[in-house]
Amino acid sequence: MSDKARYYLEKSLPEIKDLQEKGLFTKNEIRMILQKKTTFEYSVASNPKVLHFLRYIEFENNLEKLRLKRYKRLYKVGLINTQKKSISDFSGQRRITFLYQRATQAFPNDFNLWKSYLLYLKKVGSIKLIYKTYSKLLQLHPTNIDTWISAANYEFNVNSNIKSSRALLQKGLRFNPDSLKLYLTYANLELNYISKLLARRNLLGLKSEIQQKNDEILQNDKLQRKIKHSLNNDLIGDKSNNENELNNDFTSINLPENIELENEQINKELNNLPDVEINMLGDPENNPALKGDISLIIFDSAISSILKAKNIQSYAISNPNLFKKNESELIYSISNKFLKLFKSFQNLNRAYLSSHINQYLLNKFPNDIYPIHLDIISSIDFLIDVKKIKFKDIIENLQLSVNKFMAYKSRFISNKDDKSKLTDMFVDYIHRNITNNKNFNLNQQDKNILQLIIKKCQINY
Repeated sequence: MSDKARYYLEKSLPEIKDLQEKGLFTKNEIRMILQKKTTFEYSVASNPKVLHFLRYIEFENNLEKLRLKRYKRLYKVGLINTQKKSISDFSGQRRITFLYQRATQAFPNDFNLWKSYLLYLKKVGSIKLIYKTYSKLLQLHPTNIDTWISAANYEFNVNSNIKSSRALLQKGLRFNPDSLKLYLTYANLELNYISKLLARRNLLGLKSEIQQKNDEILQNDKLQRKIKHSLNNDLIGDKSNNENELNNDFTSINLPENIELENEQINKELNNLPDVEINMLGDPENNPALKGDISLIIFDSAISSILKAKNIQSYAISNPNLFKKNESELIYSISNKFLKLFKSFQNLNRAYLSSHINQYLLNKFPNDIYPIHLDIISSIDFLIDVKKIKFKDIIENLQLSVNKFMAYKSRFISNKDDKSKLTDMFVDYIHRNITNNKNFNLNQQDKNILQLIIKKCQINY
């Protein structure tokens, strides 16, 4: 037996002895456990392989599960003292963690091993070791995209720390400026954060100062109209009755006793909420960040960085297929993936987000049919996937798309082949997404309208 194997076995003897003293395992079972440990220690010391470590870890996991099961059974009958903790109560998790550390040190390039280690740490909730492991893994493999994404997702989804998650992705992009996957993850993170902010505000009924003032103005306007209406109706009546009715009108509106005091109290409650300053954020209409402009900046940066990487041919570490596409194919590929991402956020203004990409494509490829087609369907594309929407709810937007189509076809496209191609694309879109969409449940009148629209589109100019 090697000295290293003997050292680790001797180090585990106090823990094994404690298991026997507590009555969790018999003397014969302890002997079998020692034999198994000896075999595993010898295999990982003499001829280490990933499989040897994984089998050893599996054995330790099963041993710990059995210990916990017997511990609970003895506790129920009062044969074990739970107040007094001993070494075997903590050694199982520590032993498994140490095995993972030895394994990752021996095989630092095995990402499945690192993944298994991180899953175990997250399962047992060892937060310090999770941070330490991610830091070590990112230092060893800064060009591994999945590691950056995993670390960022852990910060955002588990720790709800948007700042750390954003910082990780930005640092990952500095190491991998040609990684489209990282750019998409970053954009998805920002859109998710905005989506959660808006959903939280709607759920709690939170309002900014501007919204509160607007509501107060509306309430005062209603009050003035109520008073005026009451005065006009009671001019012919008795003055005393008039005064009484006016008083009744005032009491029926249920005004707060002190509006300013109530507003101050609301503002204090809003300011005490964690993570978000409502008055600072404002509304999506007047705050570009809440509209998703950060994700649009990420799109612009992705296009610029990836094209630069392709032109100077100095990266392509994280994206080996980068040089296989020409520039236009690459731009369309990036744009389509961002458009697909934007389309998945139904509670945001998807038309606004997509219009940025559509405009970029129209400026970059003014004579191509595809960006024109995207611009035509932009007014309707984000309505057809909304649940419980009816055909009558999209008819105005559909007419707007048809008008755009007719304008492009008659004024801006002179090539007959391009006209025919654009017509086929638009008609096919209507068939796939509206005519054959079961969610609309079209009646005969709706179908006739669609047929007329299609015939109108197919007229030659």
